[in-house]
Amino acid sequence: MNCRFKLAAGMAAIALLALTAGVCLAGQVSAGDGASAVSELLRLLQAKGVVTSEEARVLEKKFDHSSSVSDKNKDKKSSMTAGKTANAPVSPPGGDKVMETIMSLADQNVISSDEKAEMTARADVLNSRSMGKSVPDRQQHEIGAEEIDYGKTTVPVEEIRDQLRFLAYRKVMTRDEAANAYRRFGNNYTAAEAGGQNTASVAMESKSVTDAGTSGDMKGDEAVVSNDEKTSGKVPFAYGEVIENIDALADQGIFSDNETDELKGRADLLKRRNNGEKVQERRRRVVGKDKIPYRRTTIEVDEVKDDLRFLTYQGVMIRRESTDAFARLEKKYPTDQLAENISDELAWEVRSQVEQKMDKVAALERKHTRLPDWLERINIGGDLRLRYERDFFDKNNGDFIDPSNLSQVLNSHKDQNLVKTRARLNLTATVNDYVQVGIGLATGNTNNPVSTNATLGTSLNKQNFLLDLAYLKWAPTPDLTFWGGRFANPWFHTDMVWDPDINFDGVAFSYRPKLTDSSGLFLTGGAFPIQSMSLTSNSKWLYGGQLGAQVRPVDKLTAKLGVAFYDFENTVGIANNPAQPGLTDWSAPQFQQKGNTLFDIDPSTSNKIAYASAFKELNITGSLDLGFWDPVHVNFTADYVNNLGFDQNDVNQRTGINVKKETVGYQFGVAVGYPTVRNYGEWKGFLCYKYLGSDAVMDAFTDSDFHLGGTNAKGWILGAEFGLAKNVWLSSKWLTTNEISGPPFAIDTFFFDLNAKF
Repeated sequence: MNCRFKLAAGMAAIALLALTAGVCLAGQVSAGDGASAVSELLRLLQAKGVVTSEEARVLEKKFDHSSSVSDKNKDKKSSMTAGKTANAPVSPPGGDKVMETIMSLADQNVISSDEKAEMTARADVLNSRSMGKSVPDRQQHEIGAEEIDYGKTTVPVEEIRDQLRFLAYRKVMTRDEAANAYRRFGNNYTAAEAGGQNTASVAMESKSVTDAGTSGDMKGDEAVVSNDEKTSGKVPFAYGEVIENIDALADQGIFSDNETDELKGRADLLKRRNNGEKVQERRRRVVGKDKIPYRRTTIEVDEVKDDLRFLTYQGVMIRRESTDAFARLEKKYPTDQLAENISDELAWEVRSQVEQKMDKVAALERKHTRLPDWLERINIGGDLRLRYERDFFDKNNGDFIDPSNLSQVLNSHKDQNLVKTRARLNLTATVNDYVQVGIGLATGNTNNPVSTNATLGTSLNKQNFLLDLAYLKWAPTPDLTFWGGRFANPWFHTDMVWDPDINFDGVAFSYRPKLTDSSGLFLTGGAFPIQSMSLTSNSKWLYGGQLGAQVRPVDKLTAKLGVAFYDFENTVGIANNPAQPGLTDWSAPQFQQKGNTLFDIDPSTSNKIAYASAFKELNITGSLDLGFWDPVHVNFTADYVNNLGFDQNDVNQRTGINVKKETVGYQFGVAVGYPTVRNYGEWKGFLCYKYLGSDAVMDAFTDSDFHLGGTNAKGWILGAEFGLAKNVWLSSKWLTTNEISGPPFAIDTFFFDLNAKF
């Protein structure tokens, strides 16, 4: 703590020293007052152990000398609109990208062969200087003035303009040369040969190449590409350089800490989108309006202006934000000019003392705060949900046997209040660049695969915490992924076929090739054991496959469609032979909810029930996301399922009665609001209608909330979510359902949840 305090005190003293000296040099206080302030600051540095008493005396003498020299020069102030000096630092030349751009312009007959050679030579000089080499100045030949022969241009006009801007930004051309080359381009090529744009408009646009920097402010700067033009397709997104520019401007006191975080967040979003990822839009914080603590800007005004242009050109800032940030620089520029007159020798002496202390502190922190390598590869997260549930049963409901326990009668008459909790803890560990391991724990029990709820009210007894996930994930390429073990649902789905809490045992793969920047396919397949029989070949399996596509025909509109087929093997019940009782008991399901057609497989007086129908489910799922009102989205979903495994004759023969064929299910709904509610004030509302025939899906794995689980149900779902704080939100839904066929069984259910995620 003592070392950190010394460092903080030293840095604060240096800032005050610079400001005091700058004010003194400006003539706002007398030289004697400035010397007195410096003496006080040096005594503070000495007291905190930053400098010794002898060093303080030397620094005070040097300040006196610096003040006397600066008084002679205090009227020599540089203008805000002055250009860079001959020795001013230039932007990095950009290496291969610069050469590619020069070659492209030459190939497109925008520059002559002599101009190509001249620009290549300039790029070589800039590249050598950026690497610290001493390169003598060379005589430069003007670009854009000579006449060149006509040659057909095959790329859009906008691309030529952007390439010239890029070379001007890289200092390979001047702004005037870029403008002249673009004007010559407009004069030489006709509308048909220039990609459909008339010559007059091309010539007018040449002004946009040189307008930047011809006046002191940023207003009306046509050289900056607006945010609406987006970088995809025309401007390559230079993520590394964008981050470097943001950090450089933040270090120079142009951006606040919050603005720096905001711009880096935008850059990350653009990078992911440029890589073809589907990313959700994020809330934007306005840049350029914050009041930020003073920090001296040490680079040239034009360099700041160029960096702001570049960030706007890359789509990270909008033009208004760039203008506001530059206006904020103008206000503090006089103070920067005064502080610049402080003796470099004095500043170096003080800085060297502080840097020595800083190195010691940094070494100490590295020694005591570095985390083990294995810990850096592990991520831990989870969530907790508290739920109140109220179930309302119609007084005219019939009486029903519980299929999962034939000795009990289902509650179909008495309303009930339940309090439940759900806790989940997940750990993911990166093994190498391609392999990841996941482990998850959750509340629940081993008898119910579709719920991780723990119902409270068990004499204050403890609840179970079980292994819910245990998988190995291998991604040899960005498009191809394999899972093995127990992992999350790999399908594109709604809750009509699969309950949201269900996870899968087995192996699966997903292949997601990208067709274009706005479209792609997905193929998913897997094999999953449902019930293993170690000594027989009668194990029950699920084999599934899904093929789909996702398209984004216009910005902020995304459509997705998937067609799946789920084939359950060895799940149909087989009646026992009276001579061999119990031989086929394995064909009865280990878990059921309610709704499927069943029959008794035991010829004795005891009852053992199993599925009368096979399940081979064809499932078509679609969604349409409208983000035109971002961050508010409107999302439509639709789902259809048909059990092609239902055979009327086989089912009638097994049950001994004529069973009505009800093998179709469908669901459609709409959600309005934020796609994911995770912060204060975010919200979402949704409405859905569901119809699920008795044998449309296997009742064991469908949604456990709708009609309190199972099939043979239809009804509406109305719900809403609201954010209370970061990662804390409320959710509620009302479900009103009725039976499709058979005795009356009407259930209304109300859920109210408090959720937290970490």
